[in-house]
Amino acid sequence: MNNKFKKVINRIFLFILAMPFGIPLLAPFFIIYGIYLYTFPEGREKLKNYFTIFVECLNLLKTKSGRKELILKMKLFWAGKN
Repeated sequence: MNNKFKKVINRIFLFILAMPFGIPLLAPFFIIYGIYLYTFPEGREKLKNYFTIFVECLNLLKTKSGRKELILKMKLFWAGKN
């Protein structure tokens, strides 16, 4: 996929998730996507990576300095500089 297209899709998902009730709106999509990824070995690795990133974000939310670091990571992600 084109990197510019990926950035646009990521920004759309982040925008929807930032809205009230964004998570329930996208939950069916994420469940179907998770099931799809689980059917392939490469997809299982991707799911494992998503889970580790999610757990890392939850751990960063525990402290004030961690929240600052998480906000910085989100800004870099939003700018497309992963």
